[in-house]
Amino acid sequence: MVGRLLLAGAFALASMAAAAPPANPFAGVVREPDQTLHSVYGFSSNLINGAPLPIRGVRAAYFSSDAGIVFIAGSLEFVSLDGAVLGSYATEELHPVLGVAAAWLPSEEKLVRWSGSQFSAFALSAAKLPGPIVALQANSTGSIDLWVNTQTSAVQHFRLSLHDGALSPLETVTGLNSNVAVVSGSLISVDSGNLRIQSFDGTVRSLRFPFSDLTFEPASDHWIHIVSDSGRRQWMLHVDASGASLSELPAVAPLTVEVTR
Repeated sequence: MVGRLLLAGAFALASMAAAAPPANPFAGVVREPDQTLHSVYGFSSNLINGAPLPIRGVRAAYFSSDAGIVFIAGSLEFVSLDGAVLGSYATEELHPVLGVAAAWLPSEEKLVRWSGSQFSAFALSAAKLPGPIVALQANSTGSIDLWVNTQTSAVQHFRLSLHDGALSPLETVTGLNSNVAVVSGSLISVDSGNLRIQSFDGTVRSLRFPFSDLTFEPASDHWIHIVSDSGRRQWMLHVDASGASLSELPAVAPLTVEVTR
């Protein structure tokens, strides 16, 4: 009996420890291969995973340091950092492009923006653009920044006004493929065995990285989650004005439910 009580007490303490946030600084929120979300804590080369967040079935995710947009079957969800759903937008889109407080639905030719309390949709004809949208972010000034992959291995940056629909071209970055992400004022891509980090001022940094089948999903303002689709390995890339650093992320055991009889 005493042994059972001790075991129960130990289990309760372990459960409390797993639910409590680690003392390390918050790095971001990542989507695991089992379609759960986990917070990540720590510093470069010293990262740990937190307990799973309540939302399940996440097929794509994009987080800033304040909140995130996730895609589950049939809807976009705007969620807090603890996984609470703050708003939803129904869609039949299968391949949305997610960004900071915004998403592009290519099959519906709609931009969806989180206004602070709800989602709003704006029509945008893809014919107005020189190629597919590969990244985007909503601005507080009533505009959305779009990064478009052109047919010349370049990514062109546009600013779309939500007031009058005007589309203003900004800078163009050459030598990029369609697999890019935007984080901390930089375009992240992979090329010839290197991660390429190109800031908007033109500065280019490279990190040796012999993988190409990658999924990029920003986890916060300065961290991006990178997954090798074939190798089932994960990394976190930290980018800020001082430089960039890459850390492999420990795997998280898939959620399982043990049934005893």
